[in-house]
Amino acid sequence: MDIEQGYPDLYNRYVATGNHRASDYFGLIRALLEKKLDGDKDAETAISQVYELVRDEIIHNSEPPVQEISFGTSGWRGVLGKDVCVNSVQAVTRALIGLYESLATYPERADFLGVDSLDEARRRGCLLGYDNRFGGEILARAIAEVLVEHGFKVYWAGESATGVLSAALLELGAAFSVNLTPSHNPLEYGGYKYNAADGGPAAGELTTVLTDLARQAVAGKEVVVRAWAPRWVRSWYRCSGVVAAAGDSTRIPTGIDYQALISHLGDADPNRFGTWGKPYSPENIAGRGGCPPDASAGGARCKFWWYWSGAFVV
Repeated sequence: MDIEQGYPDLYNRYVATGNHRASDYFGLIRALLEKKLDGDKDAETAISQVYELVRDEIIHNSEPPVQEISFGTSGWRGVLGKDVCVNSVQAVTRALIGLYESLATYPERADFLGVDSLDEARRRGCLLGYDNRFGGEILARAIAEVLVEHGFKVYWAGESATGVLSAALLELGAAFSVNLTPSHNPLEYGGYKYNAADGGPAAGELTTVLTDLARQAVAGKEVVVRAWAPRWVRSWYRCSGVVAAAGDSTRIPTGIDYQALISHLGDADPNRFGTWGKPYSPENIAGRGGCPPDASAGGARCKFWWYWSGAFVV
């Protein structure tokens, strides 16, 4: 059954035939879901037809996003098709590459990116994954195409989860990860989460620049890297003097001496960071299975092997 004939009132309310931008496909999906819950046996087929319209918009939309791109610590989020589409995620990926290209002009960004050059970023590569939202694989393949075209190694994780990608990023020693997820947002949303080499949410010093570059890219302009805003106090862990010396093999790739940090916090208030009523110490972390001891790393080092199912190189 064709949706236009089977549900003409709903179709005419939400769909402007031949005009993706003027159509509200997810509004129609919600209306059809209500019918399905009421026992309408034809609603499931109609929903599948609407998702084909969403797919077509994701693939063929060449217009700028309806909502202007803005990166926060949790990345960029927008409506699938309207904002997050093949054209926009490829533009954002070109902007991300521009951020690494900018190291030649702004070498101080290496502190936040975790790599010293564009060549190093290409060699170490990108870990790429997506959640189970509609269109994830389509968008991820579009991103991989841009990265490979620009000389980046790509580790394809496929459908995965945010924590898995963060842990796998450290294990692989990749330069960064891209995770296509809008987190907790409603079904119509997609997202582009970028983590630098330390596996955590990108610093504000990076997302501010990335937002600027992404807006240039989706507007079809040449990506021009500008100097960033005045420095803020850098990452919080620097305040207590627990940053490990460069080249110290007993530290994890982020450069943070976690044992010294935990000890510092514990000294301030031994019970504040308790876990199941116990003080937060390297021994207790290892005891609860969060960070198994690793003799080769010289202490409690998180390895998360049991979370990561694997990735392969494209």
